[in-house]
Amino acid sequence: PGTLVQAHLQLQSGCENAIWQKRQRRSRLQNLQFRGMDLYVLLDVSISMTGENARSAGAMAVCLIEGIDRAIQLASHDQRQGSVDIRTQLLAFGEGWAELTPLELAHAYERRRYAFNQVNNPTSEQTLITAALRQVQIRAVAEPARDVVCLVVSDGLFADGLQARKCAMGLPPNVYLTHINIGEFNGLPLTSNFETIQDPALLPEKLHLVLARQLDRRTDSPDAARRA
Repeated sequence: PGTLVQAHLQLQSGCENAIWQKRQRRSRLQNLQFRGMDLYVLLDVSISMTGENARSAGAMAVCLIEGIDRAIQLASHDQRQGSVDIRTQLLAFGEGWAELTPLELAHAYERRRYAFNQVNNPTSEQTLITAALRQVQIRAVAEPARDVVCLVVSDGLFADGLQARKCAMGLPPNVYLTHINIGEFNGLPLTSNFETIQDPALLPEKLHLVLARQLDRRTDSPDAARRA
């Protein structure tokens, strides 16, 4: 997106125009062979996220799935490209967990807007993530041939931190788990693939970093374990 502010305005106004803009991109190897990929974004909806943290996290997540949706559409019209099998899903966690979007190849605009509104209005009084991580674990175990990227976005410690860390360590090797924290974090991260930022507007930059890191890992060692 041009800016997260533009994404906020569009999603809140109900404007259906695509929020992605053309940008120059660094070329990458085009011969990576995907067996299918699932990308999960787990979003903190505890009350502490209220305000800019929630708005930025929601906009980043919706921009991500819209960008992937559009890339799949473009690839489907290019005879030089094979089929693109990348499914995405947004999950919320707080006192419990909830599916904000289904695990699908494409998402309707209304569903994306619903997800943004849910993240933008956090109400949970606790931050529990283990149950959401287990949903990713169950699906990854059920389809071991698929690559899985799981991105967690939160703004502090987890009330179930030790349990969540244990669950993260038990994820199967086809899962690449990464954690982006907004603000201070004085506990044990879920994974060594951990980034912290003070300004939530930097979320897109960190997202690009962790996804590029995953592609680099696949280039260097496609069969290597994708979690810490």
